[in-house]
Amino acid sequence: MRFYDMKKIGKYLPIFFVLLLISYTSKGQKNVAGAGLHEFGGGIGVLNYSGELSPGLDFTLFRPGGMLFYRFNISPVVSLRASVMGGNIHANEKKLSDPVHQARRASFSSLLGEFAGTIEYNFFNYRPKKEVYKYSPFLTTGIVAYSSRYSGFEIGIPLGLGLKYRLNQRINLGLELVARKTFTDYLDGIKSYNIGTHQTANRYDTDWYYYVGFSISWTAYSVICPDNFSN
Repeated sequence: MRFYDMKKIGKYLPIFFVLLLISYTSKGQKNVAGAGLHEFGGGIGVLNYSGELSPGLDFTLFRPGGMLFYRFNISPVVSLRASVMGGNIHANEKKLSDPVHQARRASFSSLLGEFAGTIEYNFFNYRPKKEVYKYSPFLTTGIVAYSSRYSGFEIGIPLGLGLKYRLNQRINLGLELVARKTFTDYLDGIKSYNIGTHQTANRYDTDWYYYVGFSISWTAYSVICPDNFSN
């Protein structure tokens, strides 16, 4: 999938996400006591960036990152998550063949820190003791507050998907790919750049950054009900 296609998807994913939540709510499903409301976890992964110095996703630019999170499972398929994430983003256009990149030959490397509040929609209910599925794909969106070397403190919108796997009653594994749409064109330090009389920075297009990672979480059960319990 091209990077420009992701921008089009990003416009409609939040609307689709809201429709899923409305559909779920209308079913009138009820919570089960002891379903495991609280999860505490962390993960490791890689970060990437796209912008002036890397118009599309370049897999050679991935740099290490990690996160810690708390997840609150408000229903069998809907979860809220608070997280802190950090890592490095990097780009170097010297290897690109485009004349603009060859003339500018810029590069950057920056630490990035992020706080996020997100909502997750699980397609399957994989948490019950007598589950039908031990896994579930999910969609996620929300809001992030991040800071980097050049941009300072900014707000962004995460748009992503992932997969959760219930290893046992307490331990969950996860894989996620989340793109962050920013509202700045200065994530890479290239805000305005002229070569002769030609401007080489696109001030009408904003930067993106991405996180791909694996996670593990521990579920806390306040009450575990007998198998024959029903509301």
